Amino acid sequence: MPTSPTLPSAPPGTSGTSRALTQALTPNLDRLLGRLGATLKRNIWLHGLGTTIAAAAAWLLFMYVADRMLKLPSAIRLIHLAVLVGGTVWLLRRALFQYSRRVPNRAGLAMLAQRALPDDVPHDDRFVSAIQLRQQIAADSPGAPLVQRVARDAEALVPRVDLGRVTDSRGPIGRVAAGLVAASVAVGALAYQPAMASIFGQRLFGQNVPWPRSTTLIIDVPEGNGGLDVQRPSVDVIRVRAARGSDVPIMVLAEGTVPEIVTLKFKSGAAIDLSPSGKDTFRTMLPSVQENIEVRAYGGDDQRGAQTIEIEVLQPPDLSSLAFVVEPPAYSGLPARTERDTAISVLAGSRVSVIARTDPENATGLARTFPNDEEIQLERVPFPVAEAASSGDDPPAAAVLGLGFTRTVAESIRFRFELTDDSGLSNPDPALFGIEVVPDRRPELITLEPGRAEIETIAGGAVPLRVLVRDDFGLGAFRYEIREVATDEVLRSMELPLAGAPEALEGQGRVVRSAGLASTLLEINGLRPEGPMEDGQVVTLQTFALDARRPEPNETRSAPVRLRVVSADEFLRRQRDGLGRTAEDVGQVDTRLSTTLTRMDEFTMAMDGDDAEAPAPGDITGLESDARRMQGDLMSVGRELSGLASSMVYARMDDRAGALESRLFELTSGSIERSFQPEIWETLSSEVASGQLGSPDRAGELVRLVGMALRAAGPESEGLLAALEKARTAAEAESPLNGTRTSLKEAVARARALRASIETLMNDLGEWDNMQAIISLTRDIANRQKNVLEKIRTGAESGK
Repeated sequence: MPTSPTLPSAPPGTSGTSRALTQALTPNLDRLLGRLGATLKRNIWLHGLGTTIAAAAAWLLFMYVADRMLKLPSAIRLIHLAVLVGGTVWLLRRALFQYSRRVPNRAGLAMLAQRALPDDVPHDDRFVSAIQLRQQIAADSPGAPLVQRVARDAEALVPRVDLGRVTDSRGPIGRVAAGLVAASVAVGALAYQPAMASIFGQRLFGQNVPWPRSTTLIIDVPEGNGGLDVQRPSVDVIRVRAARGSDVPIMVLAEGTVPEIVTLKFKSGAAIDLSPSGKDTFRTMLPSVQENIEVRAYGGDDQRGAQTIEIEVLQPPDLSSLAFVVEPPAYSGLPARTERDTAISVLAGSRVSVIARTDPENATGLARTFPNDEEIQLERVPFPVAEAASSGDDPPAAAVLGLGFTRTVAESIRFRFELTDDSGLSNPDPALFGIEVVPDRRPELITLEPGRAEIETIAGGAVPLRVLVRDDFGLGAFRYEIREVATDEVLRSMELPLAGAPEALEGQGRVVRSAGLASTLLEINGLRPEGPMEDGQVVTLQTFALDARRPEPNETRSAPVRLRVVSADEFLRRQRDGLGRTAEDVGQVDTRLSTTLTRMDEFTMAMDGDDAEAPAPGDITGLESDARRMQGDLMSVGRELSGLASSMVYARMDDRAGALESRLFELTSGSIERSFQPEIWETLSSEVASGQLGSPDRAGELVRLVGMALRAAGPESEGLLAALEKARTAAEAESPLNGTRTSLKEAVARARALRASIETLMNDLGEWDNMQAIISLTRDIANRQKNVLEKIRTGAESGK
């Protein structure tokens, strides 16, 4: 058996046997527990230091990046530093010192070492028993052999202990590695740009050392903006004095890296985002500023807002009232006037004084016209007294002065007042005023008679001339000219007086202040100074009208009218042709009336039978439409006949029609109407029929035919239409039969009377045509006899 080890001497105060048990029973176990305690302490230090270094390095890197990107204020930087220091101390205390104090004693280490034994060894806590029993059992006690056996068993198990099963150093080593990596990154980031690291260090300890910027913003107000007083008392301050309502432009210049957006922040809290308007320029306009403004620019990494634009809004000079004093040209006859509108209309050539009162009264300036951009210097002139009184200011005794200018206007202009006060402040966006010049237009010349562009008449006849002249401001002379067509020679030129025509001043669609009517009879034989006109000659008649404009009046010329002189036979043939066309028109009216009368008879018979039934209202409406068309056609017949009758009267082929000619000219010379006037011809027809105008032959017969046509188109057609309207109204009633029958029978009677008148007109037209044919034949026979007698006379003279 092996010899038992010699027990070392016991510590003072104990027996030698007890001391030997304490020191020499488990030397291997003691070394094992020492290694285990050292390993635990090492892992605690690795874990604590790794965690602290990693956290501190990461936070330091965050502080560096945040400060560089966001340019943190000093308060935030000091908070970050406090977090760094406080966090580091807290981590050291928690992850290092607190865990170090928790390392187990020898009994605890023995229990932990017991767990490191292989699984095939029973876990009976021999290590713990060996440690605890040897400290409690003396060597000379009866239990000492048992303690020694337990210690030997524990010592025997020590070589089988694998501390790796209870001490894993990979986590602490990984934590240290993480800390070293974090520290390396932080140190590398700082060492990459030492200057930046130096700035960071200074800022970290409270110094306001600025970071270098990739973007530098320079805010400015562009020069050359009228009405803005821009001052730069320092590099960082721009003061702008602007009139209320002015537009203030702002420009931001980006040096270095150009940001995508620049933000203008106002003292009120509002903000505007600007996009680039050029390569490195951002522009905007503050429209119509109304209050004081402070604005700074921020963008990219320039978040300083170092420069400030201070806008002071001032009350600008302005117009308090405006007056236009207008003196129209003397020839117009218009009175002088004063107006206060923003835009006025004046006659061309008027003298206009534009006078404005300003606020403040000592403001100066100029008037700028558009579109020619002319500058007119303003002068101090008296403001119109009535206007000054109406504005509620001092009485007229104290002359009120204003700024104004005077000019004679020939064309429309627009202008504005550009004012400046004694401080140099200008009025922004001045109002635009206008003077619209109304030109003195040429007189309006309307040829009422002759009504056609070409007139045919005979030598010895006359042509009525009736012209209406209208003008906006006054009429001058009126004349007519007769020219030879072949040579364009002026045969006659004569002025005619203009009679007033007040009824022509209204409803003309234009301003008309003066109207005149010229009427005369042009004697055909008096158109040529050399003598009477001959058959086949053609001249032109043209009229000219001047207005009262000065110094150069406006002139209007009418379209020339061709006057052609024909023989009496040719004139009569023209008359016969016209009457033939008129007779055809009357025949067509008679045919339509016959058809209408047949339909009316059919309706009447249908109401008289056993199965009496009233016609529908629509059927009677159709009859009314036919009657109205026939009335219009008859009125056209009357108009055509009146033209033929007028030509016959003024041709003077009827020796007994002198009174009729005078009466016709009397009735038409004062009329301003150009259209057909039935009342004149009804008056002539009645006077011819009553013998008041003598006993005209052919001309009187034509006038009588005109009267017949007008009576048919007038009272007789109106009677037929009234009866048909009554029949239609009765047909629309609940019991239409009796009323419709009565009214329709009345309409039939009136239609028959109208047809009788039309037939009479057709017969008279036929007789007049036959008479004209006989007269023409007689004239031909007389001419032939005259030619035979002339030949006989010539032969007799030659036989002698």
